[in-house]
Amino acid sequence: VWAHGDYCKINPKTGGVVMLGRSDGTLNPNGVRFGSSEIYNIVEAFEEVSDSLCVPQYSSDGEERVILFLKMAPGRPYCPELAAKIKGAIRKALSARHVPALLLETKDIP
Repeated sequence: VWAHGDYCKINPKTGGVVMLGRSDGTLNPNGVRFGSSEIYNIVEAFEEVSDSLCVPQYSSDGEERVILFLKMAPGRPYCPELAAKIKGAIRKALSARHVPALLLETKDIP
């Protein structure tokens, strides 16, 4: 049995396989493969953040960039200084190529 980490469906008429996308948290911006959990492990150290979601965003030409959504802890505002601290921590612990392209505040994480 071969597991490849992708969702797919088999066309019952042709037997062909249609690839639907990743089934895990693997991100691959600019050829750097890493799991979203690597980002979560760093973000969880920030008491200002109560939850986060790290996802890929694809451009029309298929390029991938990483977006990090942050749900702030009660009474803790989102600010550019916090975003810079989080990006710096990711850069230091992993690499500059792991730093999300965009950090956005969100009211909740589904």
